[in-house]
Amino acid sequence: MIQSLKANGTPRPQKRYLLRIIEDDPHGPGGVSSGKGVDFMDNSARQHPQTPEKKASKVKLWEVLDRPQYKDMPLEYEYDFGDCWFHGIKVIGRSDVTGFFQCIDGQGHSVAEDVGCAGGWEKLKAAYRAARPDKGQKSNMRWYETQASNGDREGLGSGREKRWAKGEINRKLAELAGMAPNFT
Repeated sequence: MIQSLKANGTPRPQKRYLLRIIEDDPHGPGGVSSGKGVDFMDNSARQHPQTPEKKASKVKLWEVLDRPQYKDMPLEYEYDFGDCWFHGIKVIGRSDVTGFFQCIDGQGHSVAEDVGCAGGWEKLKAAYRAARPDKGQKSNMRWYETQASNGDREGLGSGREKRWAKGEINRKLAELAGMAPNFT
């Protein structure tokens, strides 16, 4: 269960955690040829001398979550180290075992990739709520509908910013795992 979502474009100050799971490759997923070094941008600001680190390839999330010392502890996930989106996660229990992750609850439309932190996302949603969008708002809406990598051709108007499609999300998660179950 995601409790909060914040992004301001800067990493949080050093903070002590029980565990920090890190990307193995300093160039990010895909390695050197991908040119994705952003995972290690400002990495020293994320490290804490009393927080143990484990490489992502060496740990399974269930192994961490099943340990008594982590029971009822909050989790924090940082996505997009350039924009620094922080997700506060609360584990509320287990579901039936599957070969892939599943969402059991949620709310709100997915955030547009590369919208530029929480402020950019809020500006985009405001553009769709505006009675008479200005030139800049229209440009942002057009970008989201036609160019954003995870944009939505239908936009965010008419309450679509609150849309959350559990079946669609779980279908995508299953496909990523090489499965094809039928979700509704």
